[in-house]
Amino acid sequence: MELVCKPKLDVVFKAIFTENPDLLADFVGLALETEIEDLQILNNDILPENYNEKFSRLDILVKTAGGEKINVELQNSNKGNFKERSVFYCSKLYTSDLHSGKDYNEIAKTVCINILQFSLFESENYRSTVFPIIKETGEVLTDRWKIIFFETPKFPEDIETLKVTKNRLGYWLTFFTVGTEEALVNVDNLDDKKIKKAVSVVRHMNADERMREIARNREDAWLNERLSLAEAKKEGVELGEQNTMLRVAKNMLTQNIAIDVIEKVTGLSQNELLSL
Repeated sequence: MELVCKPKLDVVFKAIFTENPDLLADFVGLALETEIEDLQILNNDILPENYNEKFSRLDILVKTAGGEKINVELQNSNKGNFKERSVFYCSKLYTSDLHSGKDYNEIAKTVCINILQFSLFESENYRSTVFPIIKETGEVLTDRWKIIFFETPKFPEDIETLKVTKNRLGYWLTFFTVGTEEALVNVDNLDDKKIKKAVSVVRHMNADERMREIARNREDAWLNERLSLAEAKKEGVELGEQNTMLRVAKNMLTQNIAIDVIEKVTGLSQNELLSL
C-alpha cells in the first residue's frame, strides 16, 4: 500500500527532521563521519501554506555547536542545472556571514548535503564529495566548504545485505526512498533505534489528516512541476525542429528547388514557404 506521507517526499523529509533534531544529528553525523553532539535548526519556521507552492525549497539549515553551517536537502528530480545550482547555493551560504572587517578565516565551515532520488554523475559511486582542489597537484585549496551528494538509485545494498553489513548510513539512505507500507516495514525490521523512531514518526504523520493533506498538496505540486518542465522541454524541441526546417527551406529556395518538393522534404505548408 502506498503511503501518503512518505520519507521520499521533501515536505515529509523536512518535517521528520525539524521536529526530531536527534534524528537529524544522527544522519548528519553519519554523513560527515563524525559525532554531532548538538545542532540548532535555523529554518524550521516555514508556514504550511508554503508547502504546496510550485517551486518552493524545503531544505534544512543547521548550525553545529562548533559553528559549522550544514544544509541538508532532498531532491526528487533533476531540472537539468542541479550541479551549477548546488555550487552556487553552497558558495552563497559560505559567504553569507562575511561582513566588512571580518577575517576570512572566521568564515564558518559550510557543508551542503544533497540526497538525490536520481543519478547525477557518471560514476557508479553513490556518494560524491566536492570541494576545491588544485588540478595539477591534487592539493586541497580549502576545506572550509564542500558539497556531499548521495545518489540513492546507486546505493548497492538491499535490506537483506544491510542486515548483515549494519551500514547505518545505508539505513538512512534506504529510509529516504520509502514510498510504501511494505518498504516502511522492511526498514523498521532493521531493528535500529533511530530508524525505528523515524518509522514511528512517519506512521504518526500518516494518521494525521492535516499532515496527509499537506503531503498530498506537495506531491501534486511536484507532479505538476514535472509536467510543466516536460511540456516546456517538448515545446523547445518542437520549436528547434521548426527552425531547422525553416533554414533547410530557405536554403532549398535559394537553389530554385520546386515548392512542392520543398513541401515534401520539410513538412512546411505552401503559405509558410511563400512567406519566406
